[in-house]
Amino acid sequence: MNIYRHILQRVTGRQIKTVTFDIFDTLIFRHVSDPLQVFSLIDSSIFAGHRVPAPDYPSLRVHAEALARQLYNEREDIQFEQIFSAMPFSPALRSALALAECEAETQISVVNTALVDVIRQLKEQGIQVAFISDMYFSAAQIREIFFRGNEDLCQLPLFVSSETGVTKQSGKMFLHVKEVLKASPESWLHVGDNKASDVDAALAAGLDALHFSPAIDVHFITRMEMALSPEPGVSGAARTLSCLEQPAHSEKGGAEYIARDLGSFVWGPVMQAFAGWLRAQCEVANIRHILCVMREGAFFTPLLRKYFALQGEDCITVESLYVSRLSAFWAGINTEKADWLEQAVDTLIHYNGYTLQNFADDFYLSSDGFGSLSPSVCLRSAGNMMVDGRTLRQVLLEKAHKNSARIQQKVATQKSLFLRYTRDILRADFGDCAVVDFGDGGTIQHSLESIFGSPAKANFLFFATNRIYRFLNHTIYSVFLPPGGLYDRIADRLARSPECIEALLLGSEGSTLSYVDDDGKVRPVTGRALPENSAFCDAFLEGCLTYMDMAHKMELPPPPTSQAAMLVKRYLMMPCEEEATLFAQLKHQDNFGSENEFYVIDEEQKTKLKTDSARQQAVALVTSGGAWQKGELHWPAGVLATEDKNTVPRFMGLLKNDRQQAINFLINRMASLGWQNIGVYGAGEFFVALAPSLRAAGIAVSHLIDRKAGLGKHYQVAGYTVVSAGAALEQGCRRIVIASQAFQQEIKDTIMLEAQKQECCGIEIIAPDDEQAGIFPAGV
Repeated sequence: MNIYRHILQRVTGRQIKTVTFDIFDTLIFRHVSDPLQVFSLIDSSIFAGHRVPAPDYPSLRVHAEALARQLYNEREDIQFEQIFSAMPFSPALRSALALAECEAETQISVVNTALVDVIRQLKEQGIQVAFISDMYFSAAQIREIFFRGNEDLCQLPLFVSSETGVTKQSGKMFLHVKEVLKASPESWLHVGDNKASDVDAALAAGLDALHFSPAIDVHFITRMEMALSPEPGVSGAARTLSCLEQPAHSEKGGAEYIARDLGSFVWGPVMQAFAGWLRAQCEVANIRHILCVMREGAFFTPLLRKYFALQGEDCITVESLYVSRLSAFWAGINTEKADWLEQAVDTLIHYNGYTLQNFADDFYLSSDGFGSLSPSVCLRSAGNMMVDGRTLRQVLLEKAHKNSARIQQKVATQKSLFLRYTRDILRADFGDCAVVDFGDGGTIQHSLESIFGSPAKANFLFFATNRIYRFLNHTIYSVFLPPGGLYDRIADRLARSPECIEALLLGSEGSTLSYVDDDGKVRPVTGRALPENSAFCDAFLEGCLTYMDMAHKMELPPPPTSQAAMLVKRYLMMPCEEEATLFAQLKHQDNFGSENEFYVIDEEQKTKLKTDSARQQAVALVTSGGAWQKGELHWPAGVLATEDKNTVPRFMGLLKNDRQQAINFLINRMASLGWQNIGVYGAGEFFVALAPSLRAAGIAVSHLIDRKAGLGKHYQVAGYTVVSAGAALEQGCRRIVIASQAFQQEIKDTIMLEAQKQECCGIEIIAPDDEQAGIFPAGV
């Protein structure tokens, strides 16, 4: 059951008579990552002959709106025309800019047709339906710009803060709508995407409320993406709407739902870009057959089939090839070389997770006879150990040589079986096929060419490191995210922590270990499966496929590789809490047949980052790249995010002007201190945004303070009479929260200077930037 069915079920189950819907990011979506990016889409020719260069306009437009809110603060919201009246342009240019913005909105907006269908069903049931929006556009403008002549939508009541003068944020809009519609809160459901104004404020007004939002924190994700790349990115409409179509979406918190939304919102666009890149590569090289290496083939095979089908591409076959580094390794050994056994041993003992017991099994040995070494010891970590006065490598080589004839026969048998296996599944000669793998060293593809004795038509990797060049004289690769400095070394960053996505790509099947003859037919032998991962992997794949369907429906081309790289970079460096905690429930296996299983994020890793110095090392690693504790601390940014998703963004200075982050800090700080009645200094936009969160937290505002009141100006903001700092202190206000991200120290000084004049004591102040400093000054 998706969220649309959940709305209908909620209406029936709770005997709802009135349903109101938010408009933006609920009914109307935009093909940008953030609404502010609309301003960058204004036709630059409109600025010809004027003082402001086109690139400067988005910033000017943002500040003009902020200035308008200061100039026209007698109501809770402003009007569209008032924004442009705050610009230093002629009336003709202001009018042209307003029309251009409306046209840009029209071009990039899309109506949520699934919600329109829900509205139709509600109307058929006799339910009263209306729209509510905190927006500067008028109702007539919204109908003209966004509803695009949809008569069913145009006929429904529409309440807009720019016209009513009150907002959902303050809660007064719900009171206004109640009077007009004669709606009873007990039988009224409000649906919207904004947690503060559509849920918290609605609940505070006595309504039932449903949060119309994906299971992952899409607002945090898009804010961080914008911080990395301010250019208009992947369509927010396609990403969010594909999340909302997912089954059982409304059951928030379940890891399966998070995996599905992760596929839709984050990796769906990335994989569409990869598939589009692959299609272009195949077209250039005239490739008609693709082999997807297992275990990632469990993901890539259905993904590529879906993409090619959507493109009407019916000339390319896509098949899964059961092969791993281990199975290809044995079949690909060239025993005609004099040092083949030494090379085999040296290769094996350098693989992560390859144990002494693995070596004993592979070389037909007993795990005894290696001194005090445990069979479970990883040979890579024990490489410098001594056994009876000799190096471990010498001992391993000596024992392997004793069984060289048997090993040679094993290699010949595995090569023969593998060639028979591929003969049954390949639809063309190997030389006519392209081999697709996730990354990063291209080992399997090189081994395949060694087995077949000829190159594949192409070897494609999602990402790669410089390790691929060790095969330069034999194997050529084409890479979606190539090694080196391109795209800010994203391939190297991904190679440092591939576990952050591999666990979702591998499916639930075990790694291919070898091949056996089963009544004349060769089949692969696989290791232990991970059925506990199955539901997560299936949901993730479903999410990616749903995004591809949505993008195709909206006729959106794959994003460029640079944009896909940015999405991956944000995910790697700044995951939200839901993305990180998902991987605390995912097990992972090494791809070399190891039985070693581990959680990508576990308590031991969290413990390693409890100290300040360890966190600093981890943050430095995440931001600069590096290999600190690789193999032990699998995804450092993910581990940090399980405790605080803002750790890396804060270090990078990305939260300096983040209003929502500041609001969250203030609310959490007041809750931790037990503050229930406060004065607020600052009667601007910040306070208007803060007010709903205060009400939701049960915190009363006794005094709203602003310097303008001290200048003899008397006015109200969001229903509160604004007073001077002196008046508030005279009336006993002692706990003050600063609702401003600018001039915080000056505001503190103003309060304390007034307190000294009145000889007040016990003044406590909290400001958005006090996260490290605490209350200032405490108990003065």
